Amino acid sequence: MASKKNKNKNKKKSNSQIETKLAASVAIPYQTFRERSSPDGISLLKKIAIHVDNTQKETVLWKDIQQVFPNVLCIKNEDTDVPFVKNGDFENSLPLRIICLPDVVLNVVSKDYERTDPADIPMPALELLSLEIEIDP
Repeated sequence: MASKKNKNKNKKKSNSQIETKLAASVAIPYQTFRERSSPDGISLLKKIAIHVDNTQKETVLWKDIQQVFPNVLCIKNEDTDVPFVKNGDFENSLPLRIICLPDVVLNVVSKDYERTDPADIPMPALELLSLEIEIDP
């Protein structure tokens, strides 16, 4: 009887070891992001887990993005804003989330972002001065 208990314990140990190995080998789907705040142009890629929402869309939660990038303002795919997922009334779905684009590195625009492209810098407005000249006859 004692040998049966030992066999069951060994089975449990080996099953949990197998489950641990399987869990370690299963890849967690993720979205890759790059922060656009570095003036020197060097930015590290960060990966954030993907979640499937109730509509079966792969999404990234805004809270997860904020944890990695605390000063995030918006997310861009090249120069196009990535909007939040909308509900049937075209309002932002809660919790806030964006659609996943797995083969794309999305850009995180943060409060610290510095414009480096001269085309992005607004030109100062020129003020026209009026000058009145009085002529004595």
